[in-house]
Amino acid sequence: MSFIVSRDIFNMDFTDPLRDLIDKLDDQIIEKYQLGWVHDEFGNDWNLEKAAEYYKERGIPFFIPEPSSYDTLLILYKMIENGEVEFNPRRPKR
Repeated sequence: MSFIVSRDIFNMDFTDPLRDLIDKLDDQIIEKYQLGWVHDEFGNDWNLEKAAEYYKERGIPFFIPEPSSYDTLLILYKMIENGEVEFNPRRPKR
């Protein structure tokens, strides 16, 4: 999550533990999306490193897609539904 998003949209400072949680979730969501892309392109036995090496060997730039906001929400929904993320919608007021 960018500094501008955390500061201006969420009104967070860098000591807010929720910011760390959101950063971690963001990384997990991007990783899941990109791994899904690799599986779609190359098969389920491939990973990101193997795909990057494949492109490198052929001299092709490796640009892996990032999820859209809609894809991000769908992945987050599935992570909550599958119990991968503890979801507590109540945040104590400061």
